[in-house]
Amino acid sequence: MVCPQNSLENVDQLFGLLSVGFDRRLCPDTVIQVTERDSDASVPLALRHPLTLRRCAEQYWDLNVSLRNGISFTVKLGLAL
Repeated sequence: MVCPQNSLENVDQLFGLLSVGFDRRLCPDTVIQVTERDSDASVPLALRHPLTLRRCAEQYWDLNVSLRNGISFTVKLGLAL
């Protein structure tokens, strides 16, 4: 599994954006468990134990991806609500 390594600045910026207008369920210390929803797509070994959202943002989510215009607009619109 190839994993990105996001900067602490980008991770902090993400959680700053997520905390605006939302409750604290999206805080960096929230623990999640990744579960299998389809037998054709198993959960990688590295993700089978409880993880914090911060660790996901630091090591698994690609925060530097370039979004297409339509997706970018949707994300921005969703955050504005």
